[in-house]
Amino acid sequence: MKSKQQLKDIENKHPINKADNDWLDKIYRKSKADRSRTVAQTSLKAFDIFCKSQGMEKYPDLGVKYAYIPKMMEQYLKWYNPKPNPEILVRPDIDSICRSLDTFVGFLDEEHKDIVISINKFTGTETYFKKKSPKTIQLYFSWIKLYLRSVHGIKLASEDVKDLITFPNQIKYQREALTLKQLKAIMSNASPQRRALYYVLVSSGMRLGEALTLTKNNLFLNESPVKVKLFAENTKTNEERETYLSSEAIEKLKPFLENLEGDERIFKGTGDLSEDVVREDKIFGYLREKLGYAEKYKGSIRYKVRIHGFRSYFHTKASQKHSTEYANSLDGHTGYLEQYYALTPERRAEMYRELEPELLIESVKIHNDEVKDKEFAQLKDDMMAMKEELERQKNYNQRTALT
Repeated sequence: MKSKQQLKDIENKHPINKADNDWLDKIYRKSKADRSRTVAQTSLKAFDIFCKSQGMEKYPDLGVKYAYIPKMMEQYLKWYNPKPNPEILVRPDIDSICRSLDTFVGFLDEEHKDIVISINKFTGTETYFKKKSPKTIQLYFSWIKLYLRSVHGIKLASEDVKDLITFPNQIKYQREALTLKQLKAIMSNASPQRRALYYVLVSSGMRLGEALTLTKNNLFLNESPVKVKLFAENTKTNEERETYLSSEAIEKLKPFLENLEGDERIFKGTGDLSEDVVREDKIFGYLREKLGYAEKYKGSIRYKVRIHGFRSYFHTKASQKHSTEYANSLDGHTGYLEQYYALTPERRAEMYRELEPELLIESVKIHNDEVKDKEFAQLKDDMMAMKEELERQKNYNQRTALT
């Protein structure tokens, strides 16, 4: 099997593919985030499917990855520079380009059950092109707008986009936080390694991708609470930061630290972090279905229970205990680290110790459990009282019989 780099080298033999891949590589160099590159790539794929739906001819050369975009670009460039003669001033036909892109936005806002994008080779199940959320549509459009400018020299002014392209309104619903009952169910039904991962996420505020990069070198196991140092190259913000792990998380994590080299990833995967993040999200999805937590927000493709909910749970608890600024510092939002690190290491550790009881899962009883325990204790006391009463009655009867 060829490696990703080998496949990329083959693709880059064609200049169209090379231009596209160079753009994607530039995105990664700037953001240092696999996700940015992946979303930009997904945006290109969606635009390619749109171009095909608009009757664009497939590019004749074999091996062109996005085979329907080149013909659309030829049309866009004709509109953008209708008379490529520097001596003749002709206004670019921006309106036509924007009308086409407005159609693209409308295309993303609809289901397309006639467009099959993949077929499961084992089950034969077809996956069709699904309607995108308003937020995703905005994101895809932003990447395509940047692609037009960076790769094809087609610059669209913000005023043109605002006047000529209509985006669907983003309806915002109140997000529902994970409950302790849900967390207990998830932890109880997860495999040991994923249980350890989930405890790490919920007790530290790390992003999933950050947690998957952890090695023993990140952990200060001799400190209490255990400190985690996240290296800049492994964080979304490219800033080094520290957080902590709860005693429960360490208890679940320890079996996977034995016989592990310092630089070996604790949560082993494929070696490709972006693929591992997608894989973990899918595995969590299977668990979500199993537990009956598959409800989505109204009018949205987002599930109410998501793997990213662990981080949100941490953020809420940390904000309630100390402050939003404190929570932002630990879970890696930019702009808060300088103030947080002005505190002494002892004070930072003390603040987490104060927070830790709020992050415990296994050792905390939910309300129903507490009620049941109280009822059981009361029943036990009642039975003991009845037993003592029967014993007294028995002794009384025996004394009466003797007299």
